[in-house]
Amino acid sequence: METSAPFLFRCLAGLSIWIALAWMSLAVAAPPAMVDQVQAPAWLERGGGIRPLAPGDPVVAGDAVRTGPGGRVYLALAEGSLVRLGASAHMDFPRIEATPSLFRGVFEVAAGAFRFTTGLVSKARPREVAIRVGTATVGIRGTDVWGKRDAAGDFVVLIEGHIEMTPVTGQPFAMARPMEAYSAPVAGNPALVPVTAEELQRRAQETDVVPGVPTLIRNGPWALGFGEFGTEAEALAAYDKVQHAGYPARLRIGGDALARRYTLVLPGFASEADARAVAGALKGITGLEGVPLRAAAAR
Repeated sequence: METSAPFLFRCLAGLSIWIALAWMSLAVAAPPAMVDQVQAPAWLERGGGIRPLAPGDPVVAGDAVRTGPGGRVYLALAEGSLVRLGASAHMDFPRIEATPSLFRGVFEVAAGAFRFTTGLVSKARPREVAIRVGTATVGIRGTDVWGKRDAAGDFVVLIEGHIEMTPVTGQPFAMARPMEAYSAPVAGNPALVPVTAEELQRRAQETDVVPGVPTLIRNGPWALGFGEFGTEAEALAAYDKVQHAGYPARLRIGGDALARRYTLVLPGFASEADARAVAGALKGITGLEGVPLRAAAAR
């Protein structure tokens, strides 16, 4: 049986469209970075707007992530590494992209502490990552590195692996000795200094989630429900209060045009105890009464 050329062209065109849609769906499903854990307050800045950060949020080029006093954020990169941000931190992402063959990123630490850890599985994956910390740029080559920028200056500790340091003034150089740090104080000259295990442990606590502090995680099994509101205005007012407190509340609208239903939910808690703790804090701040719910019941 003969097959006409127009028929073949239609088949090939259809296949091309299907492949394009498949790649688009993969891009949507796998952003270059995704928020993994949050200890509020923390925010995402995008396109001139700002909103509380939630687990599962994608982070793309042009975004910035900020934490408030006591805040912590874990970001899972598409190539398998983990970025941790400590309290009162600000990290910009002028460039971040993931392709099947290479992960590229330029991260800028405007303030606070961070840690970049390459997982065992991802160490062999190709990447081009540079982290700018004030007076120097850290070239990541598969490693574990901790750094901080504050009023005292810049400090970068090599925990494992190796990095390439490029100071604003001076020549680039390699660092391959674990437990060594690049210290660039505001009042003084840059230098390489040793770091003790005790000092590293103390610094690492600045970027680790704090035990006992309520944590939001991806697909957390608990949520807070704030009941049903009679009008859209009441629901929006409650939504704004929770958002301004630094928590990623979600406003849900149900019913029909004749009888709308407005409910407010704060999902993603790791435990019921975490949900209850935040309920108490939010009641003091907003006056709203939150009730812990199983995540499935809050949907």
